[in-house]
Amino acid sequence: MKKLIITAPVHESMQHSFVQKGWDVLYAPSISYEKLIQEIPNANGLIVTTRIKVDKPLLSIATNLLWIGRLGSGLELIDLDYCNSKNIQCFSSPEGNCNAVAEHALGMLLHLMNNLGKSNAEVKQGKWLRIENRGTELSGKTVGIIGYGNTGAALQNCYLLLMLRCWLTININRVLPGIM
Repeated sequence: MKKLIITAPVHESMQHSFVQKGWDVLYAPSISYEKLIQEIPNANGLIVTTRIKVDKPLLSIATNLLWIGRLGSGLELIDLDYCNSKNIQCFSSPEGNCNAVAEHALGMLLHLMNNLGKSNAEVKQGKWLRIENRGTELSGKTVGIIGYGNTGAALQNCYLLLMLRCWLTININRVLPGIM
């Protein structure tokens, strides 16, 4: 039977899907690196986030590992060169949290443009400096987006809702329907 180790909290449907396909699933969202070293030799699949570094010492004892799935976009904590040398395939899900990241970036922009941090601290001190903390409306402004992958596209959609013009630095490998 194929063995999968899931090292992060996931929806129960993921575990159920693998079990239905004949996988023995070790669901261990709080597993330590040391415990993973004990479990990895028999694993065929591994699902990780940024909590665990998948490095050469771990991979060198993962003699049955066929693939690694990364919940999220970055593969920076996985030794990709060593995985390639061992024919371990690596997958990520960059679109998974792009809306949340875009909304966070928009929130940070609103926070900055409206002096929310400064005015919040002053109000807590009993100060109300209305003129000094007057914000800048974003409507009609031009905002630059550097990078137009999944998150950049989601960020543009947030900006378009506010009727902002967007200047984009575009990855030419991506098809961009309906831009400007």
